[in-house]
Amino acid sequence: MRFVVAILAIVLTIEFALAAEDSGHNDHGDHMMRPTEMAESEPCTAKVHFSEDAERKPGGADYTGPPVSHHDKHAMEMPEMAGAHLDHKARHGGAFIMAPNKMHHLEGVYSERCGFSLFIYNAFTEPVRVHRFRAFVRVVPGAENEAETHRFLLPAHDGAFLHADLGSDFSRPFVLESFVKFPAVGEPELFTFRIDE
Repeated sequence: MRFVVAILAIVLTIEFALAAEDSGHNDHGDHMMRPTEMAESEPCTAKVHFSEDAERKPGGADYTGPPVSHHDKHAMEMPEMAGAHLDHKARHGGAFIMAPNKMHHLEGVYSERCGFSLFIYNAFTEPVRVHRFRAFVRVVPGAENEAETHRFLLPAHDGAFLHADLGSDFSRPFVLESFVKFPAVGEPELFTFRIDE
């Protein structure tokens, strides 16, 4: 079993590394993110309330309607998308992004103590479980004497978010490049977060 996990990790590392080398056309802009200040007693988990209804809408695991193309100017006229994208407020104090597929929203949250968490929502900004998504982050430090750090984002036990502990071997400001592979899409998408002082 360990051997299978190791092989999968190597395959995903190579796949993501190749995507990272060729990701300039996928970068969806820089998103400034202030580190979340958390009390030492505050847990590094978040309460997320899922619903079956949210999973049946565009972006959910059980959505069976037509795909929404990010190049389709008429996507918002689809009956399935009526009322979508009206709420673009972060739920956990992070940086909020609309994915290019127009079916998902992402929220990146960083704190030094808890690391980086990525929450995923459907087109209506309702949380969906993250088990169908794959992602890793590359930390690009601002200081020349600090090394880059790479981490896979793993799903929380309840599927609420993808997460990685990043350690504290780098100083602020720094850049977090998040490579996210959406279901049924071959190539990961790059989302850049800038962590300020």
